[in-house]
Amino acid sequence: MLRFGISDYGTTPKAWRQGIIVFEVVSTLDIAAIAYPRPATRTMASAYLVQEAIEESIEAYSGFWALDQVCRAVRVEAEMIDLKTGRRVCSYNETGFPTEGCLAFT
Repeated sequence: MLRFGISDYGTTPKAWRQGIIVFEVVSTLDIAAIAYPRPATRTMASAYLVQEAIEESIEAYSGFWALDQVCRAVRVEAEMIDLKTGRRVCSYNETGFPTEGCLAFT
């Protein structure tokens, strides 16, 4: 038996969100780590961290919201089940954007 399903319609996949957040945190901390050890630039590094935390939080929230509203990511899942044994033979999923629903990718 071959079974299909659609999930995550209109929601940015969690793995994508986590990847973006990890990248932003690591890159921000790397930049601050360069400036923090020197007493002359320590204040600038601290101010940079505060400013980046605020900016990236706003950008992430508004960016994910816009992606969810405009593009409507969708995940299609499929699995094949052996009817004799009831065991799953294989499964597959793919996440993408419908081309008609996302202006950025048409």
